[in-house]
Amino acid sequence: RTERVIIGRHRRQVLALDVDAARGFAWSGGHDGKLQQLALADGAVAATVDLGSSVISVTVRASDGLVAASTRAGGVVLLDANGGIVGRVGDGGIVTAVAWAADGSFLIGSEQGGATIWTADEWEPVRSLATGPGSMLPVALSPDGSRVATGWDQHLRVWSADESEAPVTVEGLPKGVYGLAFSHDGRSLALAAADGDAGGALVQLGGELAAGEQDDHREVHPGQQGDDAADR
Repeated sequence: RTERVIIGRHRRQVLALDVDAARGFAWSGGHDGKLQQLALADGAVAATVDLGSSVISVTVRASDGLVAASTRAGGVVLLDANGGIVGRVGDGGIVTAVAWAADGSFLIGSEQGGATIWTADEWEPVRSLATGPGSMLPVALSPDGSRVATGWDQHLRVWSADESEAPVTVEGLPKGVYGLAFSHDGRSLALAAADGDAGGALVQLGGELAAGEQDDHREVHPGQQGDDAADR
């Protein structure tokens, strides 16, 4: 049985959502600049934090409920499990997407031109991942933390988290890569595109990387780029 339940309300569009399953809450962020903590049991609003600018991405660390939220004002705001602001990271640029490593040891945020990884102990940036000059949107981490994926415009790039392999780039994807998600085993990566194609492209990881739309697959080997990228 499927039942539709409305939890929480924002005065404008909801742009970001993540679930803190261990503590029974969801966190939502919207164009109204509000970050809301919502009880999954009854939909009650447990906390509301005014971040002053549109909340465009939110992610919750499973181990302790630490929340990272990025806004149009730039940078990333860090909040404890009760909604208290405990810090900020980023140099003020607009971070379009944030995600925690599965073990909570680092946080990654994407912005135009690339992505940054911050350690979760000192909150120092420890790695920069460069992409093309286009608009930077989604970021995803494999469940085991071994792979990092970013998407921008019609491109996708996958890195090994320990830098043991050169990054792999796939180009010529459906217009506007807006969402990325790894499979539970970390060997597949699905994407959502601005042209309405959701999950039409699949990336197989491990030894080689193949990408394409449905039956149109091509292979890119680690350390190489797609055919269209050879001269870029």
